[in-house]
Amino acid sequence: MELLTLNIPASWGIVTTAKGGYQFYPHHLQGEGFFMAVFRKKPGNASRHHPPASFKSLKPLGKALVPQVEAWLRPDARARFFQTPAGEILALPEKLEQDFLMLDKTLKTKWFGVNIGEFKGKDFIPSHALAQSIWVSPGLSSASLTEEQALLFLKKETFEPEESWPKGWVLATYQGLNLGWMKILPNRMNNYLPQERRIRMAVY
Repeated sequence: MELLTLNIPASWGIVTTAKGGYQFYPHHLQGEGFFMAVFRKKPGNASRHHPPASFKSLKPLGKALVPQVEAWLRPDARARFFQTPAGEILALPEKLEQDFLMLDKTLKTKWFGVNIGEFKGKDFIPSHALAQSIWVSPGLSSASLTEEQALLFLKKETFEPEESWPKGWVLATYQGLNLGWMKILPNRMNNYLPQERRIRMAVY
């Protein structure tokens, strides 16, 4: 392997270390703190390793369930679907499946792809990660929230749904940004924002 040097603008606030890595300090830039280094395999050092036929713990989603799941994703997603032992459904880019298999063989991995939801009985429950993903289908039902409604949603509170909003699973949006899922029922709405994502301070 050879260490690569990146051309990074000084205005980004990223610190280059003495050995050629890059340090991201939260007080120097807008983001979380982490370290990064970039390596490239040298020519001629072809890997002799081959990916396994399957993942250690992920199982392919049953073929009968795939059409139900695909309906929630963009038509051009080109994803493969797998299920964790806990029942969560992960979508992996089809073209990267072999790479993920090699990583799963070599590393102790924590997460793959996008967690798009799970089945409870015959019903598919979409995940918050799907709402935030670029893979979410633009054809799904959505509701544009006012600023007050958006802040209440992000506090994980409920409010009176608009009569014009569709029933069932609805993607809550604000100024074109996806916030998360609502379940609109005849007489109320359920807020599916994850508890740990809620705003805890007063908003008004």
